[in-house]
Amino acid sequence: MRTFLLGLMSLMILVGCSGSQQEEWTEERTEYLEVIDSLEAKVLALEDEKKGLVAELDSLGIDGGETGETDDDENGLALAPYSRHYHFQDTFEEYIYAIYRGEEENKSILQLRQIDTSGSSRLFYQVSDKNLDFRINPLDGSIVIETGNNLILLDSQGNLIREFVKGDFEVSSEEGISLLDFQEDSDIIWLTSQETYIIKNYITLDVRTGEVNIYPFELGPSEDYDLDMTSGWLLTSDYPMFLDVNTRDAYLAGNQWTNLYLYNVFTGEKYFVDQGEVNLFNPRWSYNSLFEYQIDGRFVQSSIEEIITNNELQISDSLVETYGIQLYTQGNLYLEDGIIINMEKYNSMDFITWHKVWNHIPVGTLSTHSYPTIKDRVIYIVVNQTLYAIDFDTGETLWQAENVGASATDQPPLIDENGTIYLSGQFQPNLTAIQDGQILWQVSSDDLYGIQKLELKENQLIVHLDYETVFTYDKSGNRID
Repeated sequence: MRTFLLGLMSLMILVGCSGSQQEEWTEERTEYLEVIDSLEAKVLALEDEKKGLVAELDSLGIDGGETGETDDDENGLALAPYSRHYHFQDTFEEYIYAIYRGEEENKSILQLRQIDTSGSSRLFYQVSDKNLDFRINPLDGSIVIETGNNLILLDSQGNLIREFVKGDFEVSSEEGISLLDFQEDSDIIWLTSQETYIIKNYITLDVRTGEVNIYPFELGPSEDYDLDMTSGWLLTSDYPMFLDVNTRDAYLAGNQWTNLYLYNVFTGEKYFVDQGEVNLFNPRWSYNSLFEYQIDGRFVQSSIEEIITNNELQISDSLVETYGIQLYTQGNLYLEDGIIINMEKYNSMDFITWHKVWNHIPVGTLSTHSYPTIKDRVIYIVVNQTLYAIDFDTGETLWQAENVGASATDQPPLIDENGTIYLSGQFQPNLTAIQDGQILWQVSSDDLYGIQKLELKENQLIVHLDYETVFTYDKSGNRID
């Protein structure tokens, strides 16, 4: 596959490309090779790590399966590695740490044990009829254990250093505490508080000082995410979390659009990254501020800086606060294939209820979109010289009217008491009246070139070309000044 792709790229370089285009393709090919080499190196490293762990377990007589051979602990309790746990083992220096499971008097016993190179193990912690999870601090080998929503901090020898109870994290009684991992080269461990499967807060805990920081999380539940624990940037999509097969199948059959976002846990900043039809992005941070994700069967690489630069907020905060509507553009304003315009609606819990996209809107001398107007739960907005009427609750396009002119980005459509919509265009047509999706009349005049503002006052349309030049029209399109 790799040979085929490289051959295809080389053929594209040689056929029909100018010198500058060939240079661009060569640069893209080089970047592609670097990404492939990086991914192959990661795969090989993970395979080597897996082989090493398997070899260590084999040498200790551990087969990694709950139904395999059992060992007895110091008190004669039969134990087996609890491999069903998603994080049942870890390593630090020459030691393996693993969770074992046994039963005693109809109670489930979980033990965290340390295993040395000789195969002997010793008990570090035990719980009865409770959950058990752990993470190892790569700096000093100390261990954070989570059980019953409380945290226990042990040193590398298993001695108790400190305990944290659920109340230390100021979360509600309905929320549970879960471990994520240690921040790189740091004594800070990341946690989440969750209500069922919904993350309510991200939490950082400095295990050395005991400092706790809580960051409310404002997006919906998803298993399609990756967190950079150093910067607090989270890549997350609105691909839903399914609790049953029927719900998943219904979603996959619905051909819905899935969106990928860049969200900062510390500051609450949120940016649109990409969109695909029923797409699982599998986003992953690579190094520094670079990340990669999958869409439509291909890998895409980007960076925090690129996403922030390409997201230009085009609407005032007041509209977001009042209506929960946000409008922003994505893409370089000078790209030949145009820009992407995004509109999304939030509910009272700040979850995105719908997201609407206009792709490849050409940018030149014409404005790309107007400011929206919201009336009677309908959103009216001009995009690429087309007026759209959008259902406020669902995001569905109710109707559209084309060739209505390009109004200034701060000019909203005007609506009178009869429901007639009046639009201005910086270029011809300069004035348009629409009712129920049908154009009633239009005015095109060289005198109206470059309209900056349109007002509706006392059944008259006031047209402002600049601070001094003003024309007046009646609501039938007749000039009356």
